[in-house]
Amino acid sequence: MSHSSVFVRGQSLQQIYQQVKKPPNENHDRVFDEMRFPIPEDVNRNLQGLPYCPNDNLQESVIDEPLDPHSTQTSFEDASSPSSFLVYDSSHPQRADRQSRDGLIFNSRFECGNLDRVYRRSPSLTEGVATVHRVYDLWLRPDRSSSPHTQWFYFGVDNIDPFVDFTFNIVNLVKPSSLYATGMRVLMYDERQGWHRGGRVRGYGANSFRDKKTSNPFYTLSFDFQANEDQRWMYMAYSYPYSYTRLQQYLDSISAEIGHMDHCRRDLLCRSFSGNNVDVLTITDFTAGQDISSRSCAVITGRVHPGEPNSSWIMEGIISFLIGSSPSARRLRQMFIFTIIPMLNPDGVIDGSYRTGGSATGSDLNRVWHNPSRRNHPTIFATKMLMKRLSKERPIHFFIDLHGHSRRHNMFMYGCPPTQPTVVHAERILPRMLWRLADNFSFQDCRFEIQKCKKNTARAVVSREFACINSYTLEASFAGSNQSHRSGLHYNQRDYREMGERLCEGLLRYSDDQYRDEYECAHRELLLYYPETNEIVFDPHKSFCEKEKEGLVETSKRIRMNRAKSIRKHNLKIDKIFPQR
Repeated sequence: MSHSSVFVRGQSLQQIYQQVKKPPNENHDRVFDEMRFPIPEDVNRNLQGLPYCPNDNLQESVIDEPLDPHSTQTSFEDASSPSSFLVYDSSHPQRADRQSRDGLIFNSRFECGNLDRVYRRSPSLTEGVATVHRVYDLWLRPDRSSSPHTQWFYFGVDNIDPFVDFTFNIVNLVKPSSLYATGMRVLMYDERQGWHRGGRVRGYGANSFRDKKTSNPFYTLSFDFQANEDQRWMYMAYSYPYSYTRLQQYLDSISAEIGHMDHCRRDLLCRSFSGNNVDVLTITDFTAGQDISSRSCAVITGRVHPGEPNSSWIMEGIISFLIGSSPSARRLRQMFIFTIIPMLNPDGVIDGSYRTGGSATGSDLNRVWHNPSRRNHPTIFATKMLMKRLSKERPIHFFIDLHGHSRRHNMFMYGCPPTQPTVVHAERILPRMLWRLADNFSFQDCRFEIQKCKKNTARAVVSREFACINSYTLEASFAGSNQSHRSGLHYNQRDYREMGERLCEGLLRYSDDQYRDEYECAHRELLLYYPETNEIVFDPHKSFCEKEKEGLVETSKRIRMNRAKSIRKHNLKIDKIFPQR
């Protein structure tokens, strides 16, 4: 299947037109540690060990020191003013003004691309000579058939003059806050460096433009960059792209390996609204005969929001782990039947949408789980029907929906309060165990309630309708970590894949009796640190005095002393079980 495609409403991937230049979808694997810029001294001391990629002496990505955001009102020239020129229009490429020999050439007519139009501002003059600094205002194409959802971006730039400083202003973003305002840098790709964090973010803030439908203000991401002398073109993206084509190639490679056939099967779940295949994998030990009937089911879904490709990298880590030959993978296949749907919204992914794109009505597919339509939401409808059929044969022990988070650091989970709790804090045990297993996972950022606006999300509906205590959304930051020795580092593909692997390890340790001590330690820890009636998630490493000031513990001196003694004993036991922490 070719990469040369872009989504048009009502057409499948095989039907759509050719791209201008082939995007770098094949080159992800060689650019895991993507940072090639000077590392601040306070971060450099945290970089240890060998590079992940063999024969590639690269360093890990680094998040800059926090930058001051734009003022709440940033003035931009009107795009139709005489002082700016249209240089790219995705709908009418022939209308773009390309008479200037020194102007950039933009391209977004490929899978996952979503640049709508670009205006070049007139260069300022100094003593009659044009300056070597040029400014472009970029507009992203909103998700189709829906309210404006513009945060994801992916486009190419050609004809770059290495002796010119460029400023790009992406002017129609919709979120009031962004990780770009706290240090995240723009992801760039060129043939020499691969994917890397580059440029300098000037700021993120509100501008003078407003959405015509909602009258809400738009927000601007402004950043500077300069190319190297041998660098004439590059791609820029919000996060590491993970296309529908890449998924198909990955699944094809699995299907081609005969050794996987005794524990992995690939089937067609349904076709999307625009006719693209939606795959479902079943991973278990098919050679065990009658033992299969006694196994519980674990359902894992991903990419319901197309502009969250980091979830697909986690999914790839999960699948690769589960079909692997490690003792943990074999044990998991003996214990569970894994039902995995890697991409719930292929239409939106192909189209370059951020939030929607996979329905006739422009719906957010993660808000229709309570009553999906066979016609308008075919992928959610088919997934839910499959889960209903599975639940008649065996319990759904785990449900995990993979997402990316645009405003918070770390990786964490959103859980659900159990409808019929049999064990106090049962829904928190798996996330607590993951916190012990994964450096990038933050238990402090986990939440275990359902807001009114989230009542029809996948995790909430599965918890409610399938009586699944372990129903979660796994969130992964687009930026990186702000905890422990990982603080200050961007996440890369390796980090996301490793989170998928650690998640599988967590499922095993939660479920297998040989790890019962770890399960009970995590549960006892929760009982010690988190009172049953207190939904506030606080840092368990704070002193009791700090917690007392926050009103999070009892004030009785005797109770306080007894609890402190219990926690000291518990921590000694934890250190024996988890010496690495």
